[in-house]
Amino acid sequence: KITAYAEKLLGGLKNLPEWPEAVKLQQENWIGKKEGINIKYQIDGREEIVTCFTTRPDTNFGATFVVIGPEHPYLKSQDVLQIEDSVWKEIEKYQLDALTKDEVGRSDTTKEKTGVFTGLYCVNNLNDYRMPLYVADYVLGNVGTGAVVGVPAHDVRDFEFAKAFDLEIVRVVQKDENDTEEINSIDLVQEHEGYMVNSDFLNGMDIHKATVAMMDHIE
Repeated sequence: KITAYAEKLLGGLKNLPEWPEAVKLQQENWIGKKEGINIKYQIDGREEIVTCFTTRPDTNFGATFVVIGPEHPYLKSQDVLQIEDSVWKEIEKYQLDALTKDEVGRSDTTKEKTGVFTGLYCVNNLNDYRMPLYVADYVLGNVGTGAVVGVPAHDVRDFEFAKAFDLEIVRVVQKDENDTEEINSIDLVQEHEGYMVNSDFLNGMDIHKATVAMMDHIE
């Protein structure tokens, strides 16, 4: 019955200012209400597809990497993705380390971002961009699909990860016509408002209208 009362439960958290933010975040994850879409990205040169749930499909032209959690089913065996031996050893070590951490710690936005590059790439069908595929513990295997698409210009955690691994940061949202500078610091990350740029058929749309338009397009 959690889903039937999701809105009421989430609203109740706002009336608990004395609760630690980490605890409220844990509760939000447990309630699990998200509105968005699953986007499928095929791994280049493989049959496997990584499905990422996202609440911001409007920003998909700015996607530059994909992350799967250490618990992802593709990582149960080296043979699934045919990952190189040296990389697989790194992943196994990383998985063991992730098991020692709780979900709150892993989700902490202030935590230094870590991860392992699988050596594989996912293809964004919108623009044929080859997005490197990483394993990282800030993605939780029991939330959504256990995989996220990284849009570092418009998500704080993605920005931190991109900075840690020197990944491309592509702006696709502006607040106004003067908001054009390169997004090279966390305070410039644009998450919640604005209109689309560098996004082909979405250009000029408010992000909320663009979200619906992109979902229709992908479907």
